[in-house]
Amino acid sequence: MADLNLRAAFIPAYRAGPDTYWLGLGVIALIDAVRLTLTGGAGMLPWLFILFFTASININRLRDAGRQPPLVIIPLAAGVLAKSITALFTSAFIAMDAFLVAQGVDTGDSGQVMGVVGAPEFQTEYQSYLMENPDVMAEALQAAAWASTWAYWLAVGAVALWFARMRPRPRAV
Repeated sequence: MADLNLRAAFIPAYRAGPDTYWLGLGVIALIDAVRLTLTGGAGMLPWLFILFFTASININRLRDAGRQPPLVIIPLAAGVLAKSITALFTSAFIAMDAFLVAQGVDTGDSGQVMGVVGAPEFQTEYQSYLMENPDVMAEALQAAAWASTWAYWLAVGAVALWFARMRPRPRAV
């Protein structure tokens, strides 16, 4: 029977076997979903807690497998990178759609959209629009929150497949 220690998900001072590791990641992901639902993704402090808990469970898994804790940078870097790229691209497309609608472009007509986007003055007009309407980018970032959260957890989960399969190294006597 697996030894499930949920404290390993929140405090970096325990060992986390594969089962505890998966359970801990699931609980942290659930907390992240609740955070996103309640705050809409606003606020840096709750996000830092999610990063801390993710680091804690990964450190504890690495400790159980006899590996060095600095390897924790791999899932954190992968997750933050995936989250950042997804948030940037998703919010840019959402904001561009708002800009095109404000310009009177039918966004359902791909030919009309390509005509406007391909114009040489498009980039400067788009940047001016975002500077004059900062709320558009804020709304776009909030709309991209769920997509970026999924990207974060998929990247962390991909590394977790590797970490969960690590076998304990034999210890010197």
